[in-house]
Order: sequence, then structure tokens, then C-alpha cells
Amino acid sequence: MSVDLLRNQQRWKDTLAEIRAIMEDVQRKEAANEPSSVSGWRAHWNRQIYKALEHQYQMGLEALNQNLPEIRVDLIFR
Repeated sequence: MSVDLLRNQQRWKDTLAEIRAIMEDVQRKEAANEPSSVSGWRAHWNRQIYKALEHQYQMGLEALNQNLPEIRVDLIFR
């Protein structure tokens, strides 16, 4: 949640790849014993990743609004 998606996009991608690698490793190890035992755990982590992405999206929109320069508009009626 603390990795800024706009400024540290590569770090976010690297962290996500690391999480997915761990998930694949655990799933591979547990699939031999009981395949269904990992599905709930994997669904939980997918929701957590979604929450982190949604949070960063909201933070990015707020930052965009604060960092945009003022736009001057002239309206002329004839």
C-alpha cells in the first residue's frame, strides 16, 4: 500500500511479481497434498492486491488534481 504507483511503477511491478512467484510456489507445493486448500488463500491475496491497486489509483487521482497547473479559459460571446 505504501509504494507509490505513479512514481515507483517498476518497484510496484517487481513487488507484485515477487508476490505472484511466492503464490505459485506455495500452490505448486500444496497442490500435491490438497489442491483446494490453496484456492481460498489465493483468492484472499488477489483481493488484497486489488485493494492496494484501488488505493493507489485513488491516491493518484488526488495527486493529479493537486499537481495540475491552473488552466486559463477565455469565453467570448458574439
